[in-house]
Amino acid sequence: MNPPFTPPSFGRIKDLFRRASGKPGPDPDLGTRIVVSRIVPKSRMRRMELTEVPGIPSPAAAIVMTSRRKIAGVEEGPDCLVLEFADVAYEHPQAMTREQAREAAAFFLGHRGRGTIMVACDNGQARSAAMAAALLRSLGEDDGWIWDNPRFRPNQRVFALMAEALGIELADGEVEALVARNEEAFHMAMVRGREGEGGQDHLDKPANVIDRI
Repeated sequence: MNPPFTPPSFGRIKDLFRRASGKPGPDPDLGTRIVVSRIVPKSRMRRMELTEVPGIPSPAAAIVMTSRRKIAGVEEGPDCLVLEFADVAYEHPQAMTREQAREAAAFFLGHRGRGTIMVACDNGQARSAAMAAALLRSLGEDDGWIWDNPRFRPNQRVFALMAEALGIELADGEVEALVARNEEAFHMAMVRGREGEGGQDHLDKPANVIDRI
């Protein structure tokens, strides 16, 4: 007995027509991995480039935050957004603006699902960590590991503006609580260092790359 006829879905019909016409299909969803990095000096010319991430494929896109675009020397393109603002956590002419946050959010949403997205800043500790926390939160992922890492000092202004741009609702006092959580992690690491548990050594190591799927 033949199995009952099941009509093809609309998506299947579109796929068949696309193949028949020779048109390329949509890019496959590769998921989104957020990688936190820093911009490091290269050569005596003081040009800067994104750090290479050992064991991780080249990023599909990058969001770079730097205080001085010319010195950073990172070339902007369709898959690389460069934002120039200082690591300032309060209202200041050189701080991140809402317009820059909206630009970063739009760039992220346009590249989400394409694989690794690298976020980088001059030191890889404050602006990039805050950006990564907001992006992870928008993906429904846990960003607590960033606030609990004493090697990160997330910029609260960047986090708050990115949360706003990405439509993330934050409870009253939540940003302040997260900053206090990070301060406590940093304090505990310093205490462990003074007690000879290697905390200070851990903080002194360069925070090149921390990644999270």
